[in-house]
Amino acid sequence: MLDTGTVWDIVRKRKQRSYKKDVENWEQDLAKTKTYEELVDIVIAEARSWIGVPFHHQGRTKAGCDCVAVAMACAKKVDCEFEDWTQYGRLPHAGKLQKSFANAGIRIPVKDIAPADGVLITWKIEPHHVGIITRMKTGALGILHSYASIGRVVEHHLDETWRKRIVLAFRLPILYEKKVK
Repeated sequence: MLDTGTVWDIVRKRKQRSYKKDVENWEQDLAKTKTYEELVDIVIAEARSWIGVPFHHQGRTKAGCDCVAVAMACAKKVDCEFEDWTQYGRLPHAGKLQKSFANAGIRIPVKDIAPADGVLITWKIEPHHVGIITRMKTGALGILHSYASIGRVVEHHLDETWRKRIVLAFRLPILYEKKVK
């Protein structure tokens, strides 16, 4: 037989889960009523909320994350699905990253990147790093990513060196739809 405290604990936990689900549904419905600029601001604010989070390969929380986690969090914030998979090493994974992005977003020409777009970056052969394009206070484009070499999520100017590393760009479907209208 369950004691009364246990029953009330179960009821309280169910109510908390229900409340969290209501908040998630409200945020998702809200994303559909926003303008393109408002949605970009939401994505950038979410990305910036990760700045300083320690780098952790395959991490998915603000206790430690990799570049894919930041992109996933930004997509989720505006009700876009992003396939999560953690069965990857630090080296390129034969197109799986590109496929995952292609399923989550709409490919755009690299020359057309704008704030809130996701980019795939390569150093040598195949893309194996992800970043989110931002707008710096100066008005110039920036890039936000979990950078293993620095050990945390950072944002910096998108200079020529970084631009040359971008090989693919994607826009979240809700942003793409709003931008073309």
